[in-house]
Order: sequence, then C-alpha cells, then structure tokens
Amino acid sequence: MGRLPFSVYDFFGYLACGFLLLVGADYALDLGVPFSDGWSLPEGSLFILIAYVTGQIAAGLAAWLLERQIVHRCIGSPYNYLLQAISNCQRRLFPGFTAPLPETTRKRVLERARAAGIQEPGEALFLHAFARVKQDEITLTRLNGFLALYGFCRNMAFVLLLLAMLFVWADVVTGKPVDARWIVFSVLGAAGMFWRYLKFFRQYTYEVFVTYSELS
Repeated sequence: MGRLPFSVYDFFGYLACGFLLLVGADYALDLGVPFSDGWSLPEGSLFILIAYVTGQIAAGLAAWLLERQIVHRCIGSPYNYLLQAISNCQRRLFPGFTAPLPETTRKRVLERARAAGIQEPGEALFLHAFARVKQDEITLTRLNGFLALYGFCRNMAFVLLLLAMLFVWADVVTGKPVDARWIVFSVLGAAGMFWRYLKFFRQYTYEVFVTYSELS
C-alpha cells in the first residue's frame, strides 16, 4: 500500500488554517455556511476541499507578507543574525530571534564556506550549507519538522490577524455585533503565533548551520 499523499503539515498548515478562516469569516460576514446541519459525504468532502484550498491561499499570502516583507525586509533573516553582529536595537526588540551562534561555531561555518568559495554570510551561504546537510537523513527529518512548525505558526498568525481585521470591519462598518473577546483573542493569538514562528524559523536555520559546522 502506497504512502498517503498528504503530510502532517497539510493538515495543520493548510487544512486547519483554512477551516479556521472559513468559520471566522462566516461568523463575521454571515456567509450562511450550515455548520450546524448534518452534511452528506459529498458536502463534507467539498467543504474539506474548500478549506484546504483556502489554507493554501492563506499560506501563500502569509509567506509574502510575514516572511518576505516583515521578516526579510524589516527584521532580517536568521541566516544573517546567526553569523554576524547586529545592532543593539534589533537585539533588544527580538532578543531570542536575533541571538547569534557561539563564536567558535560561527568561525567554523565561515571557514568552511570560504573553502567552498563563499566569502560572506547571506542567502548563498545558507543555501550551500543546506545543500550539504540535507544529505543526512536524520538532519533532513529534523529540518522538515521545524519547517512544518514554523510554517504552521506563520500561517496561523496571518489567519488570526486577518480574522481580527474582519471582526473589526464587521462591527464598525456593517454594524454586526461582534463579541470583543473574539477580537482580543485574534490579536493576541496572532502576536503569539508570530512569536512562535520566529522561534522555529530561527531554529530551522540554526540546525542547518550547526550541522554544517560539524561536517567531517
């Protein structure tokens, strides 16, 4: 019997986020989705498919907004923080995310990279290190675990932020009474999941560099 075509990340990263977004949007916009009614198998299967597609779209938007615009452009990528000095302001705002590797480990990584023709920290060095360490099955399994974790946290942070804006818009613009607790929960949840996303995103890169520094 063949392996299932879906992974744990498909369930948590896409399906769960898509389901939450659909439920929240139905509450805020009165879409009329009959969640309380009994669904037939085709209806339930269709809703699961819609939730999965919605989650895929949300994941793409989350990657563009949170990862490329906010992290890479505003905060900075962990493959830079781990290998070089940063400003005190960045370190105070994001102390865990911006903590560098131990000095000895940094030197080992940079020495190996220079021997491979890469002179400076950056994306090229990270891609080179990743290409080397992913050949080890145990390391690749750990990396895939961190990838699933930070992808789920990133997607969920985006969905909760979007729902918070939907709840406020519904309450202010359309006049639909929205329980303020849902708005507070969405905002706090988005902030908490974004913080967890930063943690696992850094740990993913940390794992790549530490393993690369110890290659024989």
